[in-house]
Amino acid sequence: MSIIYTRSQQGKLFSGYSLSFLVAITFLIVNGCKGSKEEPPVAYENETSIEENGLRVRTVSILPKSPQPGPNSFTYGQTVVTKFMAVQGFREDKDEVQPSLSITVTNLEGDTLLYEPELLNGLSQPKDTELSGILTLAHPMRSGHRYMATYVLSDLKSNASLIHQMPFKIEPDSHFQVMEKGLKVGEVYCLNTKKNTIISDGKIPFDEQVSLNLQFLEGYTKNSNGIRLGMSVIVQDAKGKLIVNEEDVLKGQSYFQIHPQEIIYNYLQIPKGNIHNPVDWRVKVWDKNSDASLKVVGNVSLR
Repeated sequence: MSIIYTRSQQGKLFSGYSLSFLVAITFLIVNGCKGSKEEPPVAYENETSIEENGLRVRTVSILPKSPQPGPNSFTYGQTVVTKFMAVQGFREDKDEVQPSLSITVTNLEGDTLLYEPELLNGLSQPKDTELSGILTLAHPMRSGHRYMATYVLSDLKSNASLIHQMPFKIEPDSHFQVMEKGLKVGEVYCLNTKKNTIISDGKIPFDEQVSLNLQFLEGYTKNSNGIRLGMSVIVQDAKGKLIVNEEDVLKGQSYFQIHPQEIIYNYLQIPKGNIHNPVDWRVKVWDKNSDASLKVVGNVSLR
């Protein structure tokens, strides 16, 4: 497969080296931005359970780095910090303790999707240290499914431990609406390619390259010419100013195979400029061997 570069200023296509994904890239040169008023995030109480076996904890805080869609519900790609505060029961040595923290994520069938046996590196800590685990809710987890996150906090100098569990559901990113007509997509999300982090709050940073990723694509037809897809991209601001208008950034390309985990994505990089939020980011993908297509409509803001 090829990397495909599309520059909106030049309107040229460039084929790159072989990779396991399709890429459509659009670089933008624009000026300024006028923001819209932000609503304060809603705080939710998340249902959890704690089993104390020698260790006791005063407070466990669940701190998502962006607003939750609801209690025990998170957006695909969201990062969640779990903090254990005022833990008692460790065997102390010169005002230091040696905690261990593991995390396991399982699905409703009990299959383990993620297991990290040691988040604290087995290092000694001051006895009053706040202990934290960080979890990013992305592949191999999928939106539309329910899971269980289990933290086990234990004392490496004794048999004391505690188990903290939180059931949760992952929701698709509500900033992107998908309309399927024959083509189906499993995940749609926005990625900050510089930081390699998923943007789950709809806030696109200025001057940094981001991508709209479409993963687990199904419903296309393969014939003697291979798999042939088209992708159009339209981006405009709240006052109708057209920023990008690409008719087909995959023009002339064909592919022998697209594996389920492979990604089709469109890059944007927007310097600060005279843009009015919110920004409408529309991507259409269609199968040139059939009538199947899908549309993604994004409602994002620039920051």
